[in-house]
Amino acid sequence: MQNRFICQVLIVVVGIIAYSNTLGAPFVFDDDVNIVQNPLIREFNYFLAPSAINSSNADESVKDFFRTRLLGYLSFAINYALNGYDVTGYHVFNIAIHITNALLVFWLITLISRSPCLYSVNDRNVPDVAALTGALLFVSHPLQTQAVTYIVQRFASLATLFYLLSVVSYLKWRLVLSGSLKKYAPYAVSVIAAICAMRTKEISFTLPVMIASVEFLFFTGDVKKRLFHLVPILLTLLVIPLTILTAGNSFNLATSEGISRWDYLLTQFRVIVTYIRLLCLPVNQNLDYDYPIYRSLLEPTVALSLLLLLAITGLAVALCYFSFKGDQDKRHRTGRLAAFGILWFFVTISVESSIVPIEDVIFEHRVYLPGIGFFILLCAVIKMFPVQPVKKQQMALMSVIAGVVLVLSAATYHRNSVWNDNLTLWKDVVDKSPNKARAHNNLGMYYQRQGDMHKAIEHYRISGVLKPDYVLAHMNLSRAYAAQGLTVESLSELQMALRTYDEILKDPRAARRHKVDAVDIASMHYAIGNRLARQGIYDKAAAELRVAIRLNPTLVEAYVDLGNIYAIAGNAQEAINHYQEALQLRPDSAEAKNNLEVVKRKQTK
Repeated sequence: MQNRFICQVLIVVVGIIAYSNTLGAPFVFDDDVNIVQNPLIREFNYFLAPSAINSSNADESVKDFFRTRLLGYLSFAINYALNGYDVTGYHVFNIAIHITNALLVFWLITLISRSPCLYSVNDRNVPDVAALTGALLFVSHPLQTQAVTYIVQRFASLATLFYLLSVVSYLKWRLVLSGSLKKYAPYAVSVIAAICAMRTKEISFTLPVMIASVEFLFFTGDVKKRLFHLVPILLTLLVIPLTILTAGNSFNLATSEGISRWDYLLTQFRVIVTYIRLLCLPVNQNLDYDYPIYRSLLEPTVALSLLLLLAITGLAVALCYFSFKGDQDKRHRTGRLAAFGILWFFVTISVESSIVPIEDVIFEHRVYLPGIGFFILLCAVIKMFPVQPVKKQQMALMSVIAGVVLVLSAATYHRNSVWNDNLTLWKDVVDKSPNKARAHNNLGMYYQRQGDMHKAIEHYRISGVLKPDYVLAHMNLSRAYAAQGLTVESLSELQMALRTYDEILKDPRAARRHKVDAVDIASMHYAIGNRLARQGIYDKAAAELRVAIRLNPTLVEAYVDLGNIYAIAGNAQEAINHYQEALQLRPDSAEAKNNLEVVKRKQTK
């Protein structure tokens, strides 16, 4: 196992095979708002002149994240410039990032194994065996699919790339530390990579903590000098807070005001145990879990989860303690690597699984970076494996590892096949989360796109029953009814959605959580007015359209429809006025032009 080049080629080959069936997987879920409907990635001027963001018509949440996740969006802009909306280029980019991360995991474990506190001249071959194992498990594990195949989760994988590059570069510098200026190149790369990680996703905030842990767990020397070397790294802790402060008051971290910090923390005890279970046994994976919110520490599942997490933490502390007490014993020294793996997992997962409530309490891509700690822990166990007699025991060990990697690669390939079609993906979600309104709504949307209106309406209805205040489900059901010519039913769903919005607006916190604004409500009043006009109820239709215009004076369609109502009522001048208003807003509106000409011709007769 001394030929590291062969090891790295093997890692690349396994990664390519495991993800070879994803190149045609479509945009899904949040890909729409962040990529397909995002004007900010279509022009590079938004990156050169950030002030231009405010005048764009991008979603407000995307504008907020654009300011803080600049490098992630820049990568999408590069993809768009090269590939437009051809998903193949996006997937190639994501797979390349994932394989690069696997190679960095290989070098992370290799370099840690070469640190003064772990390296032994009698154990030269094992570091590469352990490093290869960790990298192969990382690249082939099916839990990683959401961070790789789900295009927008490049934020997680790209941040992880910079994160690993920073740690690996620091290790490289630390292992060759000398007075030469050239030797400081890896250190400079480490600092730059740390800044890049923090401008990609907020999970990178823990990076300086992990580099400090590497320093004090695996190296020795004068404490003051070591702290001095860590100062530039530790200063990068300011990058994310300063970025958020300069992003403006509107910035948010997709946080949820519908769950308290305490309830979120209790729920995360269970979620973290679920993540550990998925790392050990990756079955029943799900894009959109229907996960319960826990509100008491006395609930048995919460208490048992907390006890398990405390036990794992206690194990890490014990391993650290004995490793410092017994430096000459190989297993004690290797225990320090195991402790580091556990520390990595808990520290890196703390950003999204602690006391900052996030609307969706669980997502598999959140364990992409923390999972590296799990693989480091497994590598530590392998390093404890006896190496004498070398051939027999190493062959047995490698056979087991090869079998596990083969099974994981097959599971990854199979899981990726679910992502190859939106309909298949959301059917899978509905099968596993049958009581989740969002799952049924999204499945209904894709049935509607396929032209299966019967099934679309069925799932929209289920979604509305499961969550009566789900405005989007009522809106989608209204559109589906309208497409079927069921005007009365369509109008009823629209009015129900509007009543729900009215209730939401009574609670400012709920309004912020649902991101309700005047434009949304204007669109609903317009839709109701449009349906009423089709039924010939012109007085009520005109009233709804006037409300829509008052709430959103740029709503061209409302001016045109109101002009049509005035034309039907014989009020030619008011009709002309509204058509002209529409044309001022949108000079190329064919309907406004044609209707204006018709009314003017009638006036001249």
